[in-house]
Amino acid sequence: MKKFLFISSNGDSISLAQRIKNEGHDILYYINGSKYVQVGDGVVEKAPISDPIITDKLDRKLLDNLLIFKPDCIIIDSSKRGFGWMADVLRREKWNVIGSSLFSEEVENDDSYLEMLFNYSGIKVPTPQLDIAHPDQYVEITTEGWFNGKELLGLTHSMDEMNLMEHRIGPFCTGMGSLTFKVNPLSRLYNEGLMKLIPFLRKSTYKGPISLCSLVFENDSYGIAVIARPKFPSAFTFFENAKVNVGSFLHSLNDDIMFKAPFSIGVSIVVKPFPLNIPQRISQNLVMEGLEEGNLKHLWLRDIYRVNKTEYFCAGTSGNLGCVTARGENLREAQKRAYRTIKNLYIPEVMYRRDIGLRFIDDFAKLKKWGWI
Repeated sequence: MKKFLFISSNGDSISLAQRIKNEGHDILYYINGSKYVQVGDGVVEKAPISDPIITDKLDRKLLDNLLIFKPDCIIIDSSKRGFGWMADVLRREKWNVIGSSLFSEEVENDDSYLEMLFNYSGIKVPTPQLDIAHPDQYVEITTEGWFNGKELLGLTHSMDEMNLMEHRIGPFCTGMGSLTFKVNPLSRLYNEGLMKLIPFLRKSTYKGPISLCSLVFENDSYGIAVIARPKFPSAFTFFENAKVNVGSFLHSLNDDIMFKAPFSIGVSIVVKPFPLNIPQRISQNLVMEGLEEGNLKHLWLRDIYRVNKTEYFCAGTSGNLGCVTARGENLREAQKRAYRTIKNLYIPEVMYRRDIGLRFIDDFAKLKKWGWI
């Protein structure tokens, strides 16, 4: 049994902590900010600290109060300013930290740093002349892995849907769903993409998940984003399908990853006014029904709290209730299982996309025809 300390900006990783707790490990969960104070209540043990550790500086005294827990592993789910610096401070003090670093902060928040990383690694960047007005001419795809300081593990591709509505319509969100499938490590897509980041990563202090989002054309691929922290909902689809003990894997990052099925899918479930940040209009204390044991195995909850171990409610901070995941021997089977779980839930005015994974058929065919996979 290990001790895991989670440090979060908004509670997005609460269900990851719940999974590790259910495996028999000890959990302490801290959220940096009073707005999210109710998220995760009744689900895992919350730190008895309501003040922010990170504002415009790091409150070392409050951080030391968390470290009294003596965690075997610290998981930081944010790349917001201050979180990466804190992560590297903890690494210098020999704590086992997964997720976030100064590298994570810069690569997500500074476009010039991202361009420098791509140039250093030999990854092409889009030019103003690049034609992205015709989506049929390229494929947007993410390649992901878990970096342990030496190598990448658990390689997957994800086709993420970031628009609120179906057919890529509406505002961009934090992710409305993902389809995930295993990477062929010999493929051109991997070798000319994520693999090129390994030399840079080996010179950094970073350990944890790493994602490269690319635009892939017939003859060239271009990097457009790097995320070095847990990325949701694709992290949920990864653990839905990976044959691992979640806690043991995150603690050691040395497992030889096997997958249960060729495909896994995640569908985000949200309520109004998501994705707008209008707290007074979010359905706080909205009752979520149908969360039985069978469904909970495939539910990764976020903006929620629990009462009496069985009653779940919306915490009213974002309206992003979580993600329903499923796996399958083919795309249709994974989709059918995910949407069947959603139909078994009763959440007033819940919203979700019904087309997650549908673009895989055409996009995969293009990538194969062009020789990328």
